[in-house]
Amino acid sequence: MLSGGFKKPSGVPLGAWLGVEWDDPSRGKHSGTHEGKLYFTCNVEGSGSFIRAKKADLGTTFIQAVQEVCLCARVRISSGYAH
Repeated sequence: MLSGGFKKPSGVPLGAWLGVEWDDPSRGKHSGTHEGKLYFTCNVEGSGSFIRAKKADLGTTFIQAVQEVCLCARVRISSGYAH
């Protein structure tokens, strides 16, 4: 899962690459630099990656993710699993 926004590296065709910061820092490969040029910054050192835009699945909105988490919490509570 990735968090935050993303920015297209300058000088790269629109939509070709996304710069992402991962929720799990171990998935990252760098902190937003490529060939010595900074394209984006990360809150956690080494938690960033560039990915091809066509490979990204941006199908879940923030609101959908919150609703899914809340629904899961309600199911756990109503079934007696409130942890």
